[in-house]
Amino acid sequence: MTFWLAFDKYMNVFYRNIKAREITDQPIFYLAILAIILGVQLFLAGFLGEMMTTNAHKQNEYIIAEKIQNEN
Repeated sequence: MTFWLAFDKYMNVFYRNIKAREITDQPIFYLAILAIILGVQLFLAGFLGEMMTTNAHKQNEYIIAEKIQNEN
């Protein structure tokens, strides 16, 4: 299928003299850039959240030297 699409594009541009559109003239280009930016941001937010939760349990570890009895 990829070969067929590439061949059809080649035939349209060189033999039928149909002008190819620039990539920046197509709205899908800007949607792809937006999707890449959002994907990177979501990945980094998840990665930072994962790092924070990994280190969060270490903050609640207490070292107890001795136990004090309550005499009430």
